Amino acid sequence: MHCANGAALGVVYARLFSTPAQRPWLRGLAFGLAENTLLWPLVVVLDRLHPDIRAGRLDHFNRPVPFFQEVLRHAAYGLTLGLVEARLREHG
Repeated sequence: MHCANGAALGVVYARLFSTPAQRPWLRGLAFGLAENTLLWPLVVVLDRLHPDIRAGRLDHFNRPVPFFQEVLRHAAYGLTLGLVEARLREHG
């Protein structure tokens, strides 16, 4: 699921930003962090519906440590997205 979501976000990124960027890493970073910030509220729903959380086998996600882990992951994703997309434009 994460692979498909990552690919879909890459397509959205490429469609939104059809012009080359002077600092593609910065634009990618901003995109990754904006996506994380906009979608994080859905974690509240996940915490209520996930069967393993409801059964007590998995901790809730809506806590500070998981949030900051996701910030770091999305920052890395965004940086990579920006740099790879810029490289593909150069050689595409």
